[in-house]
Amino acid sequence: MTAIPISKARLQGVGSGLDEVLERGARVPITRRGKVVAYIVPAADVESLERAEDEEDVRAAEHAIQLQGDREPRPFRDVCREEGWPVPKRRARHR
Repeated sequence: MTAIPISKARLQGVGSGLDEVLERGARVPITRRGKVVAYIVPAADVESLERAEDEEDVRAAEHAIQLQGDREPRPFRDVCREEGWPVPKRRARHR
């Protein structure tokens, strides 16, 4: 895997990294001062990750619905008070 320093990416663009991604499906790291700060990745990788995140969100929502059971919904502020969490401030309503 070929890393591209951010300074080189800025000067030369990311064309060579994109070629690697498009031709071989490689994941190309972008580095700053020797540390990886980003990657150029195939779109399919990002789409797959987004699908997995969406599926996890659905599972979490279904689990929350099961935990709720027959109980009546309660305002989030009340739950915060009961759990000893910081109570969010009310936002001003726009008219």
